[in-house]
Amino acid sequence: MQVTIDSPKVTDIKAIRRLFVKTIHHTFEQEQIQPISATEIEEEIEGQLNTLQQYFQTNGSEAFYLVARYGEQIVATAAYGKPNRIITENLALDYVQVPEIKSVYVLPAFQGKGIGSLLFKKLVETLQRRSIQKFCLDSGYRTSQQFWRKKLGRPTFTLRNYWGKDAHHMIWYVLI
Repeated sequence: MQVTIDSPKVTDIKAIRRLFVKTIHHTFEQEQIQPISATEIEEEIEGQLNTLQQYFQTNGSEAFYLVARYGEQIVATAAYGKPNRIITENLALDYVQVPEIKSVYVLPAFQGKGIGSLLFKKLVETLQRRSIQKFCLDSGYRTSQQFWRKKLGRPTFTLRNYWGKDAHHMIWYVLI
């Protein structure tokens, strides 16, 4: 499958929002997650869109974004930026120097084809070009945790039963 990786354009925001809606709803269904509130999924989508807006507002200096395109269609996104609250409350790090890989979202029909791995690799290369030698990442989704375990090994920290019985949240701290 031939995909191209590039930076998003402001004109891509609606397409990226649709990608978030589809992938986040799919993930909640696949993981059999019952939203805690009626707005939980929308808050997750808006959080991702806030990182995208920060990318545009700071010209990529505080948040960085990539998209994968299959033809004209955006099929995946990946980003890094400032660590989220779960990470900052549970790992004692210098967060000015340690960005978080914020997301890697791939449309369900394109999952398992190496696109997420390619985006992740490009993010790590970008960090290295910017002389950033470490990053953190977290995940509460079981499927994503399996993906990250294969890529990064055991998590640095696991918040047991964070999302309910046997629903853990994992955090990785990685030196590049």
